[in-house]
Amino acid sequence: MTDEVLFLPDADAAQQLMLNGRAVHSRHAQREAERQAAEILARSPRSVILLSPGLGFVLDLLLEGSDAMLLWIEPDERIREAALRRLASKLTGLRRRIVDGQTIYSSKSGDRLILRNSLPDFAHLRSLLPGTPDTWHVFSLRATFRPQYVSFVADLEQRGFRETVNRNTLKRFDKIWLKNLYYNLATASQLRPVSSLFESHRNMPAVVVSAGPSLDRCLPALAEHRSRIILIAVDTAVSALRHFGLDPDYLLSVDAQAPNFLHLRSYSGEATLVVDTTVSYLALRHLKGPYYTFQNPLPAASILLQMLFPDGAGELQFGGSVSTNAFDLALRLGCSPVYLCGLDLSFPENRIHARGSALEEAALAKTHRLHTAHQQNHAQLTAIDRRYLQNSESRAVPTNDKLLIFYEWYRSRLPAPHVVHVDGGGASFSRVPRIGSEKLAEALAAHPKLAEVNKMRPGGSIAALTNGTETIDTEAILESLHSFAGDLLERLDDALKAAEDMLAGAPSAELAGQLLQLDKEHGFSVTRLLSSGMQSSLLSNEGASPSGESLTAFFNDLRASLRLHQKLISRCRQFADS
Repeated sequence: MTDEVLFLPDADAAQQLMLNGRAVHSRHAQREAERQAAEILARSPRSVILLSPGLGFVLDLLLEGSDAMLLWIEPDERIREAALRRLASKLTGLRRRIVDGQTIYSSKSGDRLILRNSLPDFAHLRSLLPGTPDTWHVFSLRATFRPQYVSFVADLEQRGFRETVNRNTLKRFDKIWLKNLYYNLATASQLRPVSSLFESHRNMPAVVVSAGPSLDRCLPALAEHRSRIILIAVDTAVSALRHFGLDPDYLLSVDAQAPNFLHLRSYSGEATLVVDTTVSYLALRHLKGPYYTFQNPLPAASILLQMLFPDGAGELQFGGSVSTNAFDLALRLGCSPVYLCGLDLSFPENRIHARGSALEEAALAKTHRLHTAHQQNHAQLTAIDRRYLQNSESRAVPTNDKLLIFYEWYRSRLPAPHVVHVDGGGASFSRVPRIGSEKLAEALAAHPKLAEVNKMRPGGSIAALTNGTETIDTEAILESLHSFAGDLLERLDDALKAAEDMLAGAPSAELAGQLLQLDKEHGFSVTRLLSSGMQSSLLSNEGASPSGESLTAFFNDLRASLRLHQKLISRCRQFADS
């Protein structure tokens, strides 16, 4: 169906646009555009996506008042030509070229405006626009908003939220990760590569236990048929398992925050521990090793893991939640089928956690006469804006943006071979086989009993656990790191003094070249190591134009990061000696 487009004379502008009998712009279009442009400019976006902005009253204001890249989407040729005629005086100073059917207007400093007649896919969008989705702004008008824009905007909002979460997480946890990494290095002799576990349970049935509300319904079946399955649990579920006398075969813990220790403080079982190197150091102090660990994208962690395991530690996929690591571990162990229990990714029946979990107990501990359990539950449910997903009965179940990130991660990797979702009324995955929690006992009963799984702790010889390799010399590693840090501090002091003289004139790449030379001398990237601990500074300066002042600030931050590494190495040595 073709839109009915009509141009009428207007008191404030050369034309007024009517689309399907509806006015697109205000009677005071220019004044309205100034308000809209001011709102956009206040956000300081790197890029602005304009979805059918009508005659483009806001467009010329953005061209004048912002350096942001503008992407203009207008599928109707009649509206596009009318808007271009109105903007002709603004575009005369820009160079025009056509590339792959899209018109690009450029100034001397680079591309300013891209005009397209259709929506690009996301991969193409990333190549067109600078910045990331959290630094983009979408502008649209109610009268010209088309049905195809709905999913596009929703996808951008979700991607932008994910980028924001990642960025904020990096800023918030950067130093916590680094602290845990060095403190946990005191137990390096107990670390093992998780890759040594891969394919160890080929074709054995496994149950991955998350701490969603529906876990309550699964626990009786798990207790009844425990001998028939490999039980893989996340740390948030271990308290609930304990109430049914269940000890998992594998227990995963990755959260760097100290409160994460609440889940493990009363655990005394014999599960094989799979941990991130940046997990809260309190957990590793409480639980005896060995600990199986995996690759971590934090620069300092990847460098230290390479020193510990030259052949690699092995990878488990990250999806933002420990349950994603547990799911990937089940697949890499070779287990089949894999049952997912307690994976609700929503709040069925307005519940948040499984009964008996440490998180629920902590929440109930906050209640009192004037703040009931119901009020505490409501406060948790509404702490983040509510969203909705469909359950297996096509009913809406409440969730939030954080859980949506995990849901999208699972949806992008499911269906995986021989994975069964145990449905407890939470979010469902349309292409994944599912059974109701009431059918779990029947499904597990169909599997034969397994031979007893060898527990990796406690007991067992170190030689057996390390596959005959030598014990890691933690002291030697720490000594080399400590001497390296002291030497590098002197080098940075000299470099900073030289930088002061350099910055008096034109900026120079000589200092960066000297740091790169250090990488060659020490066999790993010094700058990558020191970037852990200064991510907040790096992110705040991302995309900023280099200047003498910013360069001086950067090297001051680099030196502060170096001192932080020195301090943590010294603390680690104290732990190793104690």
